[in-house]
Amino acid sequence: MKNILLLMGLAASLAAEEPELRLGGFLKPTLHVAPSSDASTLWPMSGLTAGLSFQILAGDLSFKIGLDGYANVAGLGTQLGEWKFKLAEPTDYFWKAATNMNLGLHLKEFYLELPIEDVDLRIGKQVFSWGLADGNNPTDVLNPRRLGTRVTTSLDEQKLGVWAVAATWNLPDNLGAISGIYIPLSVANDLPLEAFTQVVFPGSIVPPIPKQVIEFQEFETWSFLPQDHEGGLRALFYLGSFSTSVSYATVMDRLPDYDRSTSLVPGSPGVNTTTYLPRRWRQHRFGWDFTVLAEGWDIRGESVFVLTADLEGTDIWKKNPYLQAVLQVSRSYFDGILNASLSWAPTWVVNHKSPDDYTDPNLKNEVLQFNGFSRGFGQGYSFEQAVSGRLAFTLLGETLKPDALLVYNVMARDYLAGITVTYNLADAWNLKLGANYYGSARPKDDPDRDFGPFGNANTNPGDRFYVELRWDF
Repeated sequence: MKNILLLMGLAASLAAEEPELRLGGFLKPTLHVAPSSDASTLWPMSGLTAGLSFQILAGDLSFKIGLDGYANVAGLGTQLGEWKFKLAEPTDYFWKAATNMNLGLHLKEFYLELPIEDVDLRIGKQVFSWGLADGNNPTDVLNPRRLGTRVTTSLDEQKLGVWAVAATWNLPDNLGAISGIYIPLSVANDLPLEAFTQVVFPGSIVPPIPKQVIEFQEFETWSFLPQDHEGGLRALFYLGSFSTSVSYATVMDRLPDYDRSTSLVPGSPGVNTTTYLPRRWRQHRFGWDFTVLAEGWDIRGESVFVLTADLEGTDIWKKNPYLQAVLQVSRSYFDGILNASLSWAPTWVVNHKSPDDYTDPNLKNEVLQFNGFSRGFGQGYSFEQAVSGRLAFTLLGETLKPDALLVYNVMARDYLAGITVTYNLADAWNLKLGANYYGSARPKDDPDRDFGPFGNANTNPGDRFYVELRWDF
């Protein structure tokens, strides 16, 4: 890390005498109402998100610094606990005094870019964008994301930068590009996971039944170990109205599996402790995507086959290999006033086992627990498919932009409905009103409800209305 910083400083000092400085960023105060939340206030998310970027252009060199920060101050005036510090990765800082009182600061970008003939070399902390699909990009995993730790309304805002060395060879005649990326610091998704210990049975002397304790250990969110280094290769080709790319990425899973162990301390009645250790295993991801423009139709497809640590799909506590894809079709109408899109996103899990595949009640319960832990991770069913539709309007000369989205999971039978209305108040000032509703067609007492991403116990109280004011500069 220190060598990278020294290289950047040396390159900057050797640059042109009159560098050009570009400054940009945004401020976004938000107010979120979550009627179903169990937070101590109706406004569990009310605060400020900010981003700031500096870019120095000196000759052929480009040096960029990007920062973002977040403050949730809805807990002001309520009973706060002791401030706790969390390090999601070495340059991501988070302080929390309550669920609705926290602060965060993140170094998102810090890199030097320089061209060497037809190759663009970039060294430092970066944000990558792989895949040609719109929004749902199964191959776009080089950057971890924030999931559930901040309220954001932008996929780009969810991404965390990663320290990397990247080289891109620009093919002649604008034919495409071939990219190689090396990531020495592996970082997981930023998740609201906390270590805890729970007594599920106090024990009994008559009859002699040990005390039952469940312990979830701390989730290690980053690793600098050589065996955890990551990287990838991607070849992108532009062929007229048809574009396609193939990619390979080897990364540590951004979401945790669990190692489970049990220990019994003899005594009267004794203590039986079940320990769950979050673990991230290596994934090998083979991707392909395309986009084609034909007769006003925009057709995009993307797929990835993922080899996990459990190649045969026999380990209950590891994710199985799987194939994930998305096909999107969109078209504009009325001179761009309306943009309509439909998408289909299937997922096949190799050698999937459901609780009903086991006759042993203990194994059945273990599979049920793992599927519960993996809810929203795509491992609840052997085959799942999500269908979605979106209508986006551009009205009043691009001043008013209503947008409606519906996503439905067929097997899980749960859904997300969202609507936003953005109004351009003035240059660089936009006001957005929105609502998200999480639901399920399954009854609340159906245990399969937790296998879907939108109807489980975490997202079920996540319905919210929000208003945000954004200033870009």
